[in-house]
Amino acid sequence: MLYTPDAILGRIGPEKILARFHSLNTIYEARFQQKWPNTFLQKYILRHTVESYFCDLQHSKDFHDIELANRHKVAAFTMKWIVKMRPIQVQENSVPKTPAELLPNEIFALMAGLRFLSADITQLSASLLRSLLYMLHHRPIDAESLSATMYAIECGLNGSKP
Repeated sequence: MLYTPDAILGRIGPEKILARFHSLNTIYEARFQQKWPNTFLQKYILRHTVESYFCDLQHSKDFHDIELANRHKVAAFTMKWIVKMRPIQVQENSVPKTPAELLPNEIFALMAGLRFLSADITQLSASLLRSLLYMLHHRPIDAESLSATMYAIECGLNGSKP
């Protein structure tokens, strides 16, 4: 089995890649852009983000001999690559009114990741939201560890024990 990006993306198939691209683009257009109108989405970078996500996740699945990634891994790897590639840009002439306006990719990553858990960013407490944004912005992201964090968040939102 080949592990080059082209070979991995060939195994995944263009339909799945485009479906993920369109789902993230829809989250941006339908939910994010309304609240953050001073931003724009670089679609070429988003496409590269999606391809990098699939390659990284496939490497992890192959290494751990996992057939299907659970929703926590999908959320975590999605968040990692959005923050790493930074597909959302702040418009040149905009003046941020709050510090959060300087973190559009971190906020978008959290919104996208929570969608895989059927959750919403508005369900998070202010202190948890601040901690997650700080972690996504200032700390190296390990998708496997972030997956455990997403599991714990899902348990907390559902009122169950991890």
